[in-house]
Amino acid sequence: MGVRAFPSLVYPHKPAMAEWLNAWAVDFAAQHDAVLTTATFFPEPSAAAYVGQALGRGGAGVQGPPPTR
Repeated sequence: MGVRAFPSLVYPHKPAMAEWLNAWAVDFAAQHDAVLTTATFFPEPSAAAYVGQALGRGGAGVQGPPPTR
């Protein structure tokens, strides 16, 4: 079907989780040629900093939590 790569869509379900998930995603993508580096965030004060770091390490996309109702 022409798929050349896929993302490692990680998802934090609580605060203080996204930063280490992003580090894991970067390492995982570095070990597998067919994996795109992705980042995620949780709506918390430190999100802008760690998402910026993940994108600076080659993040190809960001997935965040679904909107709350």
